[in-house]
Amino acid sequence: MNKIFKAFCSCLMVCGFAMTLTNCSDNDDPTFLSEVQLSQSYVAIPQTGGSTTIKVNVSTNWSISNIPEWLTISPASGSAGENQITFSADATADGRSCEVLMDCGGAIQHINVIQGLSVVSQVTVAEVMSGPEKTYRTTGTVTKIANTSYGNWYMNDGTSAEDLYIYGTLDKAGKAGANNSIAVWGIEVGDEITIEGPKQVYNGTVELVNVSVIKISKSLIKVDSLSINDATLPVEGGDITAVLSCKGDGVTVKIPEEAKDWLFMTSMIAGSAPEVKFHALENKGADREATIVFTTKSSGKEYTAQTTIKQKGVAKGSGTDTDPFNVAAVLNYTKALGADVVSEKDVYVKGIISSVKYTYSADFGTATYNISDDGTESGVFTVYGSYYYDNQPWVEGNEQIKVGDEVIVVGKVIYYKGTTPEFSNKQNWLFSLNGKTSSVTATVAEFLAAAEDDTRYSLTGVVTSLYESDKQGKSFYIKDFSGEALVYRTDGFLDTGIKVGDVVTVVGKRGSYKNNPQMVNGNCALEHAVTPVTIAEFLTKPDDKNTYYMVTGKISSLLGSNGKENDYGNLYITDGTNELYVYGTYPGWGATGDFRKFFIADNGLQVGDEITIIGYKDTYKELVELCQGVCFSFKKAN
Repeated sequence: MNKIFKAFCSCLMVCGFAMTLTNCSDNDDPTFLSEVQLSQSYVAIPQTGGSTTIKVNVSTNWSISNIPEWLTISPASGSAGENQITFSADATADGRSCEVLMDCGGAIQHINVIQGLSVVSQVTVAEVMSGPEKTYRTTGTVTKIANTSYGNWYMNDGTSAEDLYIYGTLDKAGKAGANNSIAVWGIEVGDEITIEGPKQVYNGTVELVNVSVIKISKSLIKVDSLSINDATLPVEGGDITAVLSCKGDGVTVKIPEEAKDWLFMTSMIAGSAPEVKFHALENKGADREATIVFTTKSSGKEYTAQTTIKQKGVAKGSGTDTDPFNVAAVLNYTKALGADVVSEKDVYVKGIISSVKYTYSADFGTATYNISDDGTESGVFTVYGSYYYDNQPWVEGNEQIKVGDEVIVVGKVIYYKGTTPEFSNKQNWLFSLNGKTSSVTATVAEFLAAAEDDTRYSLTGVVTSLYESDKQGKSFYIKDFSGEALVYRTDGFLDTGIKVGDVVTVVGKRGSYKNNPQMVNGNCALEHAVTPVTIAEFLTKPDDKNTYYMVTGKISSLLGSNGKENDYGNLYITDGTNELYVYGTYPGWGATGDFRKFFIADNGLQVGDEITIIGYKDTYKELVELCQGVCFSFKKAN
């Protein structure tokens, strides 16, 4: 404990001495600044968390920048005179430090801040996986190399069920980035390596980032060559031989379980240069691969090497809804994008669920699972964070997925970190489940006439009123040109702030209550927020075909702007002072063709009747128009 305390004090003395030599300047050169006086030249915060306050006497206005997230400074700016500045931080599992910059009227004062001492001890891979986010040193065997340019690879020491991902390796000069660090260090699968670096967790993956290499012990077994240069067998199958060099005692071969139904070891020649022959069956599914592990022993210690044998699959499809990719095709398409590039367009992919990591849940609304062409875990594509039908969150009562289901998924894909081809998180959704596609787009009238079954319908219309019997406030009526329907307790209604008058799309099943039809198990999405305005306010709005307003007035003329009678409801309304031309008054949202005609005549509307209309603003030959008008309500004068 005394040694640690002395080391801590020494560190603070060094920081203080460095601060004294490098006070302030407007060009960061070591000078003394007369405008600033500090009560102390460094700030020390306990590792258990807390605050430290210093006094600063400044002759001008000042501000502090370059503040890391873990540090709070209060105040971070002030005026001339004596100021007290408090530096605060939460507890940390590891020591940390930073340098903040105090701008004193253009000159820069450097202030060093230190919290605890950074002491890195040797731990197992399992301890890294379960420990807090801090810097670790660990030793393990290289199990897979993912990216040679940036130095991304996997390691394990036998203590963890999951390999530790190394995201970036510093080169021998300590530089990160595209430095070809794998080649620089001569890192190979099977090498035992000691590294040190900070831990982070990204999308559930534990990583050590931009690690320093401490020591490398080369493996006693190595794969020298393969009889096929690119290690890729044809679709029809065939043989491939691995030639090894081995300085240990004997060789054992391990084929992964998921590959044992298509890849077999047929012979092995022993010695210091063993030869191992494998045979692959015909591939009727997606591209597939298997990582073969070779193990030897010496003096009670195991050494490994590995190689990956690949086999081409049968790629089919163009990625559209009528001709979806199979898994073989989407694997090729995604890998061609390059690491971490998200596809610009949505693609459709058909496959069989081979494993499920997370089923759909009402809490998150998404699911994560693997699909393949043959339903096995060979040649899989990951469906990550996938929404349900129509890109909506899954709700209780909807059908659940399971292994063996045939699905079509649509969305954007990504070659995540150059290692995992997958649908991009929450940018994809379920299009078809066991042949049942997503919703059927229907009018309200078609929905009301439909049978009660598992079919999901998509309706778009105007929210006309709330269903007041629902005390949860999630139910409402929706109206289009063909009719009106009750939507009972739909997800997304309260969360999005949808109100009466807005245009929405709802997706759900046909249900009923006491023989009265209604939509159930639904989701709701806002299409157009509609803003109520007066005629005077509407006349001042900019032209915009994507912004909708609700306007109320009395019909002042049933003639069009050309002075003629018409079938489409071209008319004028007034508030007594201002007049507005309405270019089309239709019976409801979604009306097309002849359904747009005769609304005024069919309802017997006359000059003087009050009408409320939804539409957007446009101007034609200097005449301001409310266009594509949808009647929300009307009230006759007599």
